[in-house]
Amino acid sequence: MANILQVTSAPITPDPSVHNGRVTPDVSVKNPVNPAAVTRADGQETGQTGSSTGEGHFSAVDFEGNYAAFLRELTENINLPKEMETVLFGEAAIALGQGKEEIKEVLKELYSSIEMDSPEDLKSYLQAQQKSQIKFSGNLFNNLRGMLKENISPSLRTAILNFAKSYNDFTSSGHFLNQLETIAGDIDKLLLPSFQGEFEDLLSKLQLQEGMGENKANSSLINNQIIPFLSNYISRTHDYGAVRNAAVMFVLYAVKYENGSEELLEKAKNALMNNSDFRLLFKGDPEEAFSEGMKAVQEKAEGAFPKLFNQILLAGAEGKAGTEHVSHFRDVMRSFLVNESVYMPLQHLVLPFRYENKDVMSEMWVGQEAQDKSSGKLTKMLLKFNIQGLGNFELISGISDMRVDMNLYIPEELMEKQKDVEGVLSTILRRNGLSVANIGIYQKTRDFKIQEVFPEIKDAEKGLNVRI
Repeated sequence: MANILQVTSAPITPDPSVHNGRVTPDVSVKNPVNPAAVTRADGQETGQTGSSTGEGHFSAVDFEGNYAAFLRELTENINLPKEMETVLFGEAAIALGQGKEEIKEVLKELYSSIEMDSPEDLKSYLQAQQKSQIKFSGNLFNNLRGMLKENISPSLRTAILNFAKSYNDFTSSGHFLNQLETIAGDIDKLLLPSFQGEFEDLLSKLQLQEGMGENKANSSLINNQIIPFLSNYISRTHDYGAVRNAAVMFVLYAVKYENGSEELLEKAKNALMNNSDFRLLFKGDPEEAFSEGMKAVQEKAEGAFPKLFNQILLAGAEGKAGTEHVSHFRDVMRSFLVNESVYMPLQHLVLPFRYENKDVMSEMWVGQEAQDKSSGKLTKMLLKFNIQGLGNFELISGISDMRVDMNLYIPEELMEKQKDVEGVLSTILRRNGLSVANIGIYQKTRDFKIQEVFPEIKDAEKGLNVRI
């Protein structure tokens, strides 16, 4: 099997970026054009906004059409397991639990939902989370992916992509609403004091608990009051710096949010169903597939952990765990948004749980790539996890023809048990019908970037283009 990282034919070393005590820059991403390098007209380089406004990061006005911006966000992505440990079990969670009684109950229910008593319970939980967190899954999208690989008519291809765009906006409406709230909070801090009261009154009318596709009231408020207010403010104050940049980002997220209505999704579905080629090529009953797909989406939204975790994140982002912890909650929300981008060609899973009185935080990326005909497909995985009392781990693996090539990076304190760990891993793999091509156990000295394990992520064509 080819090297997992596809950098060199040699095995993965613990820290290939360090040579003779000097750190060499990562060249896996070939320096995509940075819009932030464009000099502002007023000569300033940075503003006073929060990260969500994009000041100093986004000078272009192209929401998710700027693939370089996506790559940069991905590069700057946080250590999600570490941040989740803070918001779920650390100081932020403690502070949140000292608040209102309803928040205490939510935390209690969430802890109960991730408490595992046996290996069987843990297996069932992980399988359920895998199904609930993968957005484009099931018979419906298996069919659509198969059609896109064929030489289909332009009308069918357009109908499929339009449906995928509507579906993505529909299922992400909650995330878009959270992001709108975050950006609006940043804008509020930048406004002149005489304007802040009116803006805050408008924001207080936003219905932040709306479900997927239920966006008419919020969209009306945003389009008819909030955006005109921002336009009028910029016109009157001639603030063409931080406030305007943040307002542009707010507008672009607002468009995505409005496009996620149930009405538009139904319209895109009907256009697809009425395409004669679609009916001919679809394997099975399309109506049943659509119904199952929407049922799965609803179950995901109403699932115990996703629903409860969203409530916790929203409460923390609103400052109910104290202003000193707001950044932790917002960082977690930002990481989820980046990894759920339609440009992300990988399956992304977040799997927190409690087992044997230990908190475990894990994050996983999985992708497939074609090899030569004799080797079949290579399935690659990057798994980052933190075990309470033991430390941080990273696992990089590749599977082809039921043969596994795996490198596990463990804390220094566990290196004396290197052989024991290798033996346990080999046993687990063989027990599940896999053969072992290579298992390497190394000391963890740094965090691997997603682009190192999946260099193909640089290819923008792997994602669906959902430009406004």
